[in-house]
Amino acid sequence: MLRIHNVLQWSRQQRSASPLTGLPGNLSINDEINRRLASGEPFAMLQIDIDFFKAFNDHYGYARGDQAIQALARILVTASAGHGGDANFLGHIGGDDFVVLTSAEQGESLAEELIAEFNRTIEGLYDPADRERGHVEVRNRLHQIERFPLMSLTIALVSTDRMPVSTWPS
Repeated sequence: MLRIHNVLQWSRQQRSASPLTGLPGNLSINDEINRRLASGEPFAMLQIDIDFFKAFNDHYGYARGDQAIQALARILVTASAGHGGDANFLGHIGGDDFVVLTSAEQGESLAEELIAEFNRTIEGLYDPADRERGHVEVRNRLHQIERFPLMSLTIALVSTDRMPVSTWPS
């Protein structure tokens, strides 16, 4: 029975994984958050969003947009290895949104490293002229040209040792 349960759980997690990044998706994210809350051990949750991703994607196309998302996933994996490693949980919520669960002690330093590495890495996805200007120009819904800065990260950090959390909506 235990083997069948484990196979079914693994299968559910695989269906939930993002095909673009290979990271666990929403079902696994919710399960892991609930597991950590039930354990009572303090942890930090970093919710990560790429700012100005839509403008980048509109300007350069989906293929390069996918490269930006995959680059962030690689950055999460690499940085996470140095900040808690296997104790961390990485998830891809969808689109340009990610989550990292780590120890309460590692949260801030991991967030700082993610931002610094993203800023270094992402410049390589821009054409030299856009990178030098520091923005891309994209037509908005009114067909007017708008300038959008280069992509950056916003990271919301919640640490259960600072703000007690007892339940998570599943």
